[in-house]
Amino acid sequence: MAYDNMISPLVKACKYFTMMEFDILLFCIITILTGEQKNGQLRARLKEDGATLADWLKNISVFIGELYKKYSQIELTPILKFIVNQLKSGEFYDLIVLKEIVSKMGGIENADNATESQLEALAGGPVLTQEGFAGEKSDAMKESSWRLGKGILDSKCSGLLAVLMGQIRARIMWTQDNEDQNPQDGVWGMGKVGIHVKLLGNALDMVCF
Repeated sequence: MAYDNMISPLVKACKYFTMMEFDILLFCIITILTGEQKNGQLRARLKEDGATLADWLKNISVFIGELYKKYSQIELTPILKFIVNQLKSGEFYDLIVLKEIVSKMGGIENADNATESQLEALAGGPVLTQEGFAGEKSDAMKESSWRLGKGILDSKCSGLLAVLMGQIRARIMWTQDNEDQNPQDGVWGMGKVGIHVKLLGNALDMVCF
């Protein structure tokens, strides 16, 4: 998905889908997330600078989050298992998909671009902080939040996700910063491959989100 302005129209168009078409869409999404192209090569998950995620990965992550928020017909378990398998193989880039799902379905705003009032809320207690970063509050949001919790429990991936994300957080502390080396040239983890410090910071933000 190259253009972010196509996300909203595509999500709205999905209201005409049948259950089978939602299953086909989910299969296509997971296929795209693997990064495999028609020529058999893998699509780059990072930009050429090696410091930021590719636009296609960020855009499809937002699309997935909006899709799950709006439609209850699409299953959550397959996408969660895909993320778990990616984390098992040492790939943390797909955490952005989980981040968007939790953000959109749970109504939790991203703290990356916090407003002045949200920063002031951080100076208070846990209740004030929660209120400051709480997103949309409506019956639809309550329903999607409930579906998110139920979907995670039904997938039986909650404990595994917590362990894998904890491992990634620990690995970040031991990963070397090397701006001259492309992290796509090898498997990430435990200092084997140098990764741009900005990318490490973004990874830590996604883990602690």
